[in-house]
Amino acid sequence: MSEEQYQAARTHRPDVIVHTHANSDFGHFVAEKMGVPRVVAELYPFYQPSRYYPNMALQAKNLPKTLNRLSHLMSTLIVPNRKVVDRWRVESLGLPLRRGRHDRLTDPQGRRVPMLHMFSTALCPPAPDWPTSVHNMGFPFLPARADYNPPEGLERFLAAGPPPVAVGFGSVTNPDPGATGRMIREAVVAAGVRAVVVRGGGGIVIDEPTDDMFVVDNVPFDWLNPRIAGMVYSGGTGTAHYALAAGVPTLPCPMFRETAMWAERVRRTGAGLAPIWQQQLTASTLAEGMRRLVADESLRAAAGRVRETIQAEPGTALAVEVVERAASTGVLARA
Repeated sequence: MSEEQYQAARTHRPDVIVHTHANSDFGHFVAEKMGVPRVVAELYPFYQPSRYYPNMALQAKNLPKTLNRLSHLMSTLIVPNRKVVDRWRVESLGLPLRRGRHDRLTDPQGRRVPMLHMFSTALCPPAPDWPTSVHNMGFPFLPARADYNPPEGLERFLAAGPPPVAVGFGSVTNPDPGATGRMIREAVVAAGVRAVVVRGGGGIVIDEPTDDMFVVDNVPFDWLNPRIAGMVYSGGTGTAHYALAAGVPTLPCPMFRETAMWAERVRRTGAGLAPIWQQQLTASTLAEGMRRLVADESLRAAAGRVRETIQAEPGTALAVEVVERAASTGVLARA
């Protein structure tokens, strides 16, 4: 949390502060200065110490349970920019350098702070040793846009044949969008499927789509996903959750460790194919993945089971309850 954000908090006098565990976020210092309760909101299961999940820095490692727990000592021993942060705490906020000041999971009195886990339990099952301060809300889906109008011709394309595969890599860019587009076009033809290609951030360029392809700049996933047979994507948690919420199986093509982690989580549910790194993606492997997304009933059945789990999760209703409880009563853990 920057100085600008602190000054904004001083102006608006919040009843509660919701912040992340990111190294650049010091909302816990601001809450301490202003004397208000706080809630930690996380998109990952790696911040709450546990024998079942390692520290965030070791998320890709398969460690024994004892080492998983010990790995969380890294968060207390290694604090990026510690001197700069402590100087800001003292000089700007006027707070002392008390013991445990960098622990985002406890308040100045050592009591646990409520933590919202914003991901589906189908992907990251709750650890048996998580404390009651952890609240598993599921992914925070945004309300559907009631005023959305699809691009001209998209609805006709969807109605003209079997459900297509959606292909898009979001904001991920690459040095040759044209080559990526040609690979996707070749894969669609080889697989014998229909496809909606989402250009997204400009990482895909297709100059001459076939009759079995429809190319769009962007389209809301909550509108598109119920109308498709499968999703080829970069592996990010948002796209994964939206696909699974619609019961859509996926083929993740990650470029980074974070997206690869979520891709592996989806694969473990049975609702996703094994990840193919974008650097290793070919028309042949992409075509084979598309064929499986359309034809593999076990993938679709697994995606349906995950959808049921997601639909049963409390979502933002629980987040509102936790935040309101913290703001009004200061109760730090659920009963």
